[in-house]
Parts: sequence; C-alpha cells; structure tokens
Amino acid sequence: MSDIFIRIDRPSQNIIVTSGGTVSTINDQRSLVRVQPYGNVTINAGESVSSLNASYTAGEAITAYQVVALVDGLVVPASTDNSAHTSSVLGIARETVTAGQPIQVVTDGIISNPTWSWADDQPLFLGLEGQILTQPDFNQVFIIQLGDAPSPTQINVSLDKPTLL
Repeated sequence: MSDIFIRIDRPSQNIIVTSGGTVSTINDQRSLVRVQPYGNVTINAGESVSSLNASYTAGEAITAYQVVALVDGLVVPASTDNSAHTSSVLGIARETVTAGQPIQVVTDGIISNPTWSWADDQPLFLGLEGQILTQPDFNQVFIIQLGDAPSPTQINVSLDKPTLL
C-alpha cells in the first residue's frame, strides 16, 4: 500500500481519510497532508497544525528524537546503510518506547528538543541507526535530507526523496 496525499484548498474543510483500515478526520491549516499506511492520523477540527504526528507500533526499542523507518508495518530506527530503508524513512520519534508499544512520529513539520544546538537553517540528514547529521554520509547506500533547523532547538521535518549512492 502506498502513501495517500490529500490537497486541502480550504483550511476549514473537513476530510475523512481511510488508510490501512483506519479512518481519520483531518482539518488542516496546511495545503498538503501525507497519510502513510499502518499509521493513524488525527487532526481535530479547528486545531492549528505545526506538525503532522502519526501513531504507529514500534518494532524494536526506539529512542526519542531518533529518525525512524516503517518496515512491514512496524517502526524501526532508520539507517542509511540499510537498502530496505531507502523508501521507508518516516520521520522523527517523539518519545522513547520499547518493542510492541505505540509510538508517536513527527512525519512533517516542527519537532523541538531543548538539547539540540543546530545552526539556523542548517540542512539535516539521516545517518546510521536513526542518527541526525549536519552533512550527508556519501559512504552509505543512500542519502536523504530530513529537513532543516529553523532554530537551534527545532527541526522542520520535510523529507526529501532519497538518493541512491
């Protein structure tokens, strides 16, 4: 099953989305919403959206702020040395969980971490095992830009298409 993209032309518009058997109501201030299979996305009517969060199930232990991939319906740490992750990078984990637990993932928009210290507008890339890098590692299977840092403690998650090396 592939991603579902929905364009919302009127911010007050309510839309029902069915993805992988999940029905979600979306009322979004943004012009494009991405819903991936196996995830539950809900944005409440009238809610202002600074990030799109989705709920998934962890396939192994995940640490908060680790970049994750969706593999066989489960969230795992994403890694540029794993060819299976080339087209499955999902976003950044909001929380630390163990295998089998539900996990919130920021798939688009702003995520904040007070311990980060990025340079403003710094482009950010995926590294090994969910690591976030300031430079791409050209010695791996693929590279992908995760987004950029609008401030030292924030990442604007906006996944680029991966580039195979």
